[in-house]
Amino acid sequence: MFKTFVVGEILTETDINKYLEMAQSAVKLADQTVNNSSVFVNDNTLVLPVVASASYFWSLDLHFTSGITPDFKFTFTVPSGASGVARGQAVDATPLVTIIAADVATTVVIPGAAAGVVVRAFGWLTTSTTAGNLQLQWAQNTANASNTIVLQGSALTLIRTA
Repeated sequence: MFKTFVVGEILTETDINKYLEMAQSAVKLADQTVNNSSVFVNDNTLVLPVVASASYFWSLDLHFTSGITPDFKFTFTVPSGASGVARGQAVDATPLVTIIAADVATTVVIPGAAAGVVVRAFGWLTTSTTAGNLQLQWAQNTANASNTIVLQGSALTLIRTA
């Protein structure tokens, strides 16, 4: 699928654009807060476009704070017909949460902690005939008047593999 270039070959605009699109990332530059809601919201930064009939590796470095009562949940939305898996851990959660999801759009619930939690997750995504977005969604697991915050510096990376 990907072209191999040889020394001295002239690269076209199409070649350059294709290779620039292979790796993408989104990094939160400001905190985003939800309170008293267990309804998923689209993260306002952690979303990346995907093309039809392609395969991707994705990784998520998610930093959040949420109280013990509301906890935290997240999922991804993907284009119609897309499939993928998710793996990872909430490394600061008590108890430690291991993420093993046969579907990238599975809801993952993580216990809240006042000191904050770091989630490191990764997975694969294969799109069908529909383009769209890999969109992080999140919320409190139990609606509570306290703040649940996805923190600045959280990042989503997407690398096209085929």
